[in-house]
Amino acid sequence: MTDRLPDIPGGWIDETVLLGDVRLNLTQPADPDVMLDDPLVRERFDRDGIMPYWAYLWPAAQKMAELLLTQISLPTMPTLELGAGLGLVGLAALARGMPVTFSDCDEISLVVAMENARQNGFTEVAARHLDWNKPWVEEFPIIIGCDLLFEEINHEPILRLLDKMLAEDGICWLGEPGRQAAQRFPQRATESGLHVIILDEQIHRLPRFAPGEFQVIQITKSEHESGFDFSAEP
Repeated sequence: MTDRLPDIPGGWIDETVLLGDVRLNLTQPADPDVMLDDPLVRERFDRDGIMPYWAYLWPAAQKMAELLLTQISLPTMPTLELGAGLGLVGLAALARGMPVTFSDCDEISLVVAMENARQNGFTEVAARHLDWNKPWVEEFPIIIGCDLLFEEINHEPILRLLDKMLAEDGICWLGEPGRQAAQRFPQRATESGLHVIILDEQIHRLPRFAPGEFQVIQITKSEHESGFDFSAEP
């Protein structure tokens, strides 16, 4: 993987994102729509089914990043970010002192995420290509991600990945903006033997999935959870 930002349709811009008291510098595509309309991107989608949705700074990612920085107490343990995109959620974890491995199926996304980590001064970071259908033979005590459930076809691969890559006493947090396609995921996770709790933006437990609302789907491998104090304010 190269460490140089490639030329892309529309070019790059720099933006400062304010999350509570933390300022993060973020390099991102200047016009993601131009990228999605690029003939080479369309050709890749026809071939591999991959679109560069990572190019957008999704609102749910900003909410998830701010939550990680302001609402919960986190241990400084190895953390895997699924579908890193621009890396904002992982950057928030890095700002809390957590060593982070960015992962994505798109190599350009990983280059951008690493560039954003470097320009914010983070060093406890790595980036690796990850196909959800081909999990690594490696476990993480913490797995995070955001807005990953927008297509139901992704649900089973993510669940199989968590079965293999989430440590027995670990915890996974998936930020979710309440998309219709995600509504069945908590039940599917429960049916696969995982323990699921749904939390709102204030880390209060919800009785069920909340359509159209930002929430966090917390996943552990047992009802005893992880022993980490994830739901306490710092």
